[in-house]
Amino acid sequence: MKMIYMIEEIITPLEKTYNIEIPNKYIGKNVKLILYSLDEVSHKRFKKEKKPSDYFGTLSKDDAKEMKEYIHQSRNEWNRNI
Repeated sequence: MKMIYMIEEIITPLEKTYNIEIPNKYIGKNVKLILYSLDEVSHKRFKKEKKPSDYFGTLSKDDAKEMKEYIHQSRNEWNRNI
């Protein structure tokens, strides 16, 4: 399993330019720098909770029917006398 290392730092720039120091292991590699203001972005925007209605239409009618029949059969097997 490949380990992925990330550096996250919250800063408050006081000028238009800001110098950063890149760790040696990242020299010569492609890196991504993401810049956004924390007061403009809500974390809920990234972790939107799903409602059951959000999944409406994700299964085809045939798949839904097959799944419903399987659940019904499983319940009948569970409730039978052994």
